[in-house]
Amino acid sequence: MMQRGLRNSRLVVSRRWKSTIKNPSIKISNEGSSSYSKMVLIGASSACGLMGFGLGSSFVDNSSSSSEHQDHHLPSGFPSSCCSCDEKSPEQQEKEKLLVSKLTDICGSENVISKPLEMKMYCKGARIGKDGKAVAVITPGSLRQVVQSLQIIVDANGVILPQGANTGLTGGSTPREGEDGDDEGRICVVVNMKKHLNAFFPIDNGKRVVCLAGAGIADLAAAMKPWGFPDRESHSILGSTFLNPTVAAGVAYGSGGTQLRKGPAYTDRSLYVKIDKDKWGNFVLNVANTLGVEGLQDSDFVTPECGSAIEQLDIYARDVQGQYQRAMASSTEEGLKHKSSNAQDYKTKVTTNTSPQNQKVNRYNADTSGIDVNRSEGKVFILATVHDTFPSPDHKKSYWISFDSLQNAYDFREKVALHNTHDLPISMEYMNNDSIDVICSAGKVLATLITNVGMGSPLIGMLWDVKLKVESLPFTWASTICDTFMYHLNNIMPAALPSDIQKMTNEYSHHVSVTVGDWNQDEMKHFEERMQSYKEQNKDKMKIYKCQTAREEEQLSAFRFVAAPAFRTWCVGNHVQGISVDYALPHNYTHIPQISEKGVAKRMRYSHFGCNVIHEDLAYEPNINVELAKMSLKKTVEHDCHGKLPAEHGHGTEYKAPVETQKRWKRMDPLNVMNPGIGGTSAKFKYQ
Repeated sequence: MMQRGLRNSRLVVSRRWKSTIKNPSIKISNEGSSSYSKMVLIGASSACGLMGFGLGSSFVDNSSSSSEHQDHHLPSGFPSSCCSCDEKSPEQQEKEKLLVSKLTDICGSENVISKPLEMKMYCKGARIGKDGKAVAVITPGSLRQVVQSLQIIVDANGVILPQGANTGLTGGSTPREGEDGDDEGRICVVVNMKKHLNAFFPIDNGKRVVCLAGAGIADLAAAMKPWGFPDRESHSILGSTFLNPTVAAGVAYGSGGTQLRKGPAYTDRSLYVKIDKDKWGNFVLNVANTLGVEGLQDSDFVTPECGSAIEQLDIYARDVQGQYQRAMASSTEEGLKHKSSNAQDYKTKVTTNTSPQNQKVNRYNADTSGIDVNRSEGKVFILATVHDTFPSPDHKKSYWISFDSLQNAYDFREKVALHNTHDLPISMEYMNNDSIDVICSAGKVLATLITNVGMGSPLIGMLWDVKLKVESLPFTWASTICDTFMYHLNNIMPAALPSDIQKMTNEYSHHVSVTVGDWNQDEMKHFEERMQSYKEQNKDKMKIYKCQTAREEEQLSAFRFVAAPAFRTWCVGNHVQGISVDYALPHNYTHIPQISEKGVAKRMRYSHFGCNVIHEDLAYEPNINVELAKMSLKKTVEHDCHGKLPAEHGHGTEYKAPVETQKRWKRMDPLNVMNPGIGGTSAKFKYQ
């Protein structure tokens, strides 16, 4: 294997490691029938083929949509403008043409998309949001190209939309249009980082990783073992990993509620861009560097020259993708001592925040702590981040626990699961019976596929991309055809849960999936002793099922984490409206926020139970004003329950940020050229 070192040998050698291909081979579970696994894959392929057939026979212009279809409300964002969509003057057209030309010179024609139909999958939210307008979508091939492109965009009086995998739930990662028009005539460019900058590498003997802004969490999780660190794992190994969102997006939104022992995504070690003007009125890009890695110790600078942190990271990323053997880097002394690369105090917070008088929530998006990148929601441009890895448990077990009441579930949480920081569960996820019903009715296709090919399989990402492309096509039912097909295909799929658990869901109304680990310090033993003692005292109030095989554990995980896509599929299949809200309740708040039951078809409540972060998906009959219903629920959460929203999905266009959070964003982006219009802020230049 060919060896290469960084220019000027600036990175310190601590160990040799072999870089690996970012997308591992697809693996089918060995458990169960091989013919069944083939059936799943054939079904997925058939789905793509039938969708393609449907497209060929149904192609019509969107303008012919019926008014009934246009009024049908599925989860979507409140649009707010970040670019002008009026009739363009010849001068404006020439300006846009010149900008696209300059971006093409930097990134190459293959990485600049300017045709409306080709841009649509980037300009329309994959899970939420309406069609927005952009002059171009770029997919830079290096960090240097990113910085150069940002300069060109702002010099052209444009605005920048940072984008990862476009899996956002609140409309904050796509262009927006609406009432708050931008009379400055600014044009928008989407900068998508996923295509070429999905790169990462270990440092400090695998105890940490450096991730470029396009690094996918599923790809990173899969890399630890091939790197030679089978005893360690990355931060995000649960949740929406099957969609492979980016690590940078996790930091920008504080995601990661499933990680009870690790806490939300957080780091004080980053390389990021802030934009301002100098005293002569010129746009200036300031690249802040707090990475704390040997050889990457530049302070702020404007233009990345040869040997800068950006240049070095580009070299390293190219070598990683080219499978060269590299000298592993180390953190600086300052990086280790003075900068955090994980949510260090989270375990203590969730286990000690137990006073009945304590009205604090464990986590929420408007939190203003940490350096700028944390919960920045696109107001700075993240280039790279450093994150801790974590020891993998030697053993782990998963349990499904059903309760007769929500109060008893909360009581179990406090007395058994959150007893102390030492044997805290790996994850603890709650679902009510409406969640069970919706997933069983509309989520079995995706759940079964994930169970058979694995949570991080590239096949899932491939099919997701197919879905996005289909939904972006210009025919009447493009936005719903995939969900319609999946809803009907769901009827012929086998049960997504083991039969014993399915019986428990018929007997009880509240359910918690718990995974516990053991690191050779009797963590699992202590947890099971408390659980058994609690069970003996509450025999008639609960039932426990311990997963018998790895496949059953995978079924539980897949079942919980297809809840959000299953809800949309269920709404489409049943011709009802849907809204989604996420919020954090005070740690000791154990009640369900009250809402009007008028017109409610389903009320899915599923949560990260350990930290009391709730996701609600509500389905309404067609005659209900769902916007009023959503506003009413939000008001109840904030004023009656003393909760905070959003909790981890970002403000986007769905939520108005508190004054202090808006002030923080304005300090980061004083000119309002980065993701303008989020969180209720103005979309205009300098917020004026």
